[in-house]
Amino acid sequence: MPTGIGVVSKAAYHATPSAWAAAWSTVNTQFPIRSEGITQEFLRIQNENLCGSPARKKSDQGPASVKGPIEMDLDYYNHPNLLYYGLGLHDVGSYFGIADQLPDQYFRFEFDKGVSRWRVGSAAMNAFELSGKAGEALKLTMEMICYDIARSATAFPSLSIANCKRVMFDEIAGFLIGDLVDALQTADAQPVQEFKLRFERNLTDPEWDANNPIYSIRPTENGFRKVTLDLTLSRYAADTFLTWMDADTDLQASAVFSDGTKNFYINMPYMKIISAPANIEGPGVIKPKVQLELYRNQNILTGMDSDPGEFWMMFS
Repeated sequence: MPTGIGVVSKAAYHATPSAWAAAWSTVNTQFPIRSEGITQEFLRIQNENLCGSPARKKSDQGPASVKGPIEMDLDYYNHPNLLYYGLGLHDVGSYFGIADQLPDQYFRFEFDKGVSRWRVGSAAMNAFELSGKAGEALKLTMEMICYDIARSATAFPSLSIANCKRVMFDEIAGFLIGDLVDALQTADAQPVQEFKLRFERNLTDPEWDANNPIYSIRPTENGFRKVTLDLTLSRYAADTFLTWMDADTDLQASAVFSDGTKNFYINMPYMKIISAPANIEGPGVIKPKVQLELYRNQNILTGMDSDPGEFWMMFS
């Protein structure tokens, strides 16, 4: 009898996305993960009828809700397509950005857990968090809303991972932040020690109807999306961010990571500071924390005017 063990578990997806609730197709692209937390829970419908006893009659099983996160150390080779498909296959020249609406093309995942293979039939990325901290690899967490999970005894496909070079924080060429007076340059480099870029698409939670009484109908946008950038600076050595916040200054930012062969770019063309505290938290170094919100692009500078989206990325 096999035993499920994380170190020998595998994750894969199908390289061609499919329509919501489409028939299962064998996955063909393995990718590295740190963990996954996709769960299937059935609604329990309580019996509220009065039957002469304070003890409840049994509840009934209702429809299924399937969602959860997949966490990974971001790498240059295996994760670009996950972000590209997850954001909605929206090209910005050589970059990719956020589609206004997700097309009807979704992930199919399979996780080999030893005891059985867990197949996620359709999965939409509702949110992601990309984070980096000095001395560590960049981390990517994708929060998925899914159609169903089916457990299978069929053997996991014969796949492998050829290269999984991670994107390391110390490969950064600079985290540039400045106003919109002119293009970003080396002088705009900020002492960012930790960052967290969070994107929330605001999709509908799992819901059902007469055509789909058990498994969720296709999720769709249900309001404004939200994008935030949280920074921790290594030192409190200037009031730059406080001055920008006081003046409600329009800002832009970019970051580039490179291992000498592969590159990862993030452009954030238009943002505002929400808060920038530099509190005394004890006897040690004061490390300012800055929160910014990214908005529909109003930057007209060359190179930052390519798309109205809040950010775009490129792997090369």
